[in-house]
Amino acid sequence: MLAIIPAAGFGKRMSGLTRGRAKELLPIHRRHMIDYALEEVIGAGISKLLIVISPRKEELKEHLTTEWSRRPPLLSFIYQNEPLGLADAIYRCRNYIENSMFAVLLPDNIFIGNPPLKSLIDVAKKYKKSVTSLIKVKDVEASYFGNCGGVEVSQYNGEIFEVKKLEDKKPGSFSTRGKPDVLRTFPRHIFTRELFEYIDRLRGKTEGEFDDVPVLQEMVREGKILGVLVRGKAFDVGSPEGYRHAESCLKSRR
Repeated sequence: MLAIIPAAGFGKRMSGLTRGRAKELLPIHRRHMIDYALEEVIGAGISKLLIVISPRKEELKEHLTTEWSRRPPLLSFIYQNEPLGLADAIYRCRNYIENSMFAVLLPDNIFIGNPPLKSLIDVAKKYKKSVTSLIKVKDVEASYFGNCGGVEVSQYNGEIFEVKKLEDKKPGSFSTRGKPDVLRTFPRHIFTRELFEYIDRLRGKTEGEFDDVPVLQEMVREGKILGVLVRGKAFDVGSPEGYRHAESCLKSRR
């Protein structure tokens, strides 16, 4: 199986911390942010990895080729020359995908514990459907997550759910809306090649950057996505608040 890590975004929210560098190279508990994603890929037994970068992120490519080139997975790079959105970044990889399924993981979200990808792969192969990971977010930690990923689900089989609704991405922070905890998607996915058909269907129908959320919402409306509840500690490190929270939590776990 092949995995895709989209890493072409400029990370405007993190500019105060990055000072012009790639946010994926920010240190988190003695490692670079993107290293957590690569370790997940290795833990899932994935042999090939495509990393989508922009021409402004050559230092990221240099880090990866220097630190990871002698270890699996096999690394390849694809360029997204303009900030055209996450759906566009994934779509650029379509001709490199040989199998019927592939993984996508965002490096500005990190997971501590058993890597979610392995269990997602097992479910995707069993049910022949696209699968996303679900995490349980507590009210006291909701503000450290971006305001996206809210879902409505129905139980499918044990800790496997059918995703019935995916909420829009909005400004601000995530909220449990007064509940002690709620389910939320976490950006670890296994997709069938059917994803590209949905991207083709919606291309040109959205304003600005072509984000993945409208594509996933269309798939959800047609019953194409399952969710798997994953166990472990998840962090959204794509904002200064989330980044500092992750740093604090990981230091305290020593």
